[in-house]
Amino acid sequence: MKLRDQVMRLGVPWFVEVPASRRSYVQLYRALEQSGSQIVARIRKSRSSLAEKTIRHIIGIERWGQRRLRVALSEPLLMDGHHPYKPPEGLTHDRLAEEFQATRQQTLALVKRLEDLPVGEKIPHNSLGPLSVKGWLFYLNLHADLESRRLR
Repeated sequence: MKLRDQVMRLGVPWFVEVPASRRSYVQLYRALEQSGSQIVARIRKSRSSLAEKTIRHIIGIERWGQRRLRVALSEPLLMDGHHPYKPPEGLTHDRLAEEFQATRQQTLALVKRLEDLPVGEKIPHNSLGPLSVKGWLFYLNLHADLESRRLR
């Protein structure tokens, strides 16, 4: 395991799982909803040619995370990466904003399906190790927010 991955795994309990466990599903939903609007605005404002790669990455990770979360709804675990979930290259930033918005709406719909499940199941993340359902939701929000702040 890479040193970076080891350090990240050590931080997951403190920076993902602890804050996630202190939030209700309603709070996680609202945070995802609020940040989604902010991220769409950042995507629409961005114009650098490098921004497309970042936006596609954000969308790919969120879609991949949705797939992992559906494991809690009895779908089989696929130990894949996020690359197949990215939108195609060459889309305009406005189109990518629409793709992100639709993806975030799917995440919000998933929260509604997950909130009645018993707490405790851990679903593996390729780099961070096992995450709870709330941990995954917190992570998806944190990841998209942090990555979108790099857009110019």
